[in-house]
Amino acid sequence: MTEPQTTTQATAPRSLRLGLVGYGRMGRMVHTVAQERGHRVTAVIDPHAPGATAPALTPELAGQVDAVIDFSAPATARDNILFYGRSGIPAVVGTTGWYDQLSAIQAELAGQPAAIVWSGNFSIGVRLFTRLAAQAAALFAPFADYDALLHEFHHAGKADSPSGTALQLAQAVQSEWPRQPQLETGRLDRQRRPQELHLSSTRGGHIPGTHTLIFDSPADTVELTHRARTREGFAAGAVQAAEWLAGGRRGLFTLDELLDDVFAAQMGTGASPQPKHKPSPDTAARKR
Repeated sequence: MTEPQTTTQATAPRSLRLGLVGYGRMGRMVHTVAQERGHRVTAVIDPHAPGATAPALTPELAGQVDAVIDFSAPATARDNILFYGRSGIPAVVGTTGWYDQLSAIQAELAGQPAAIVWSGNFSIGVRLFTRLAAQAAALFAPFADYDALLHEFHHAGKADSPSGTALQLAQAVQSEWPRQPQLETGRLDRQRRPQELHLSSTRGGHIPGTHTLIFDSPADTVELTHRARTREGFAAGAVQAAEWLAGGRRGLFTLDELLDDVFAAQMGTGASPQPKHKPSPDTAARKR
């Protein structure tokens, strides 16, 4: 990506015109949160949802919205992202399943007026928890008595395991935990190998998502846990990302850049984040 940037002094409009691309469970939650934050939903793009304003993206969308929030489908993600980038429509992309195409998308959008934030999980709490997990791993790493392990719980209807968030968490831990560089996500009918970090999963009930990182030694156990109470946290993070983009930023960003900007503002540095070209924890590849 090229790097046309604005400063952190650029602020989002008080009220945004938002387009929602994909109007399933997450899209409807985003709609509710956006209205609660004083924004208007002026376009709903979905080929199946009742009440959608259009079944597919069209050039007219650029004049109808200040930003879009995309929770659609992996099959259309690449084309959608290229459309937003070439049209200059600020876009928050929560759709997953396209990260293997990230490098190609970056190359195609080079020199285009793209303004895109993407993440596999827009919960601000999850992103902060992931950073905390990496810091914890760095603290425990010098002490050989400690072993690390991960477990995640989700509702019975979740169609995959482990969760993408759990894979992001594992990648963050392993970045600071060199003695368990291999990730094992399957059922073990054998002894776990010393170099393996075991990530296990449970499915049942109605749990929105719980992720636990454990450091265990013969003397004690330390547990760090994030529990999502509802999906509202994911929707709120996506709307906040749209507000952040609508301040005039250009580039291809992850949610981590938004957090970096918040921290910079708190510290009074006023430094504008640069788009990252290398994969972040959001690009963790799924290991089945």
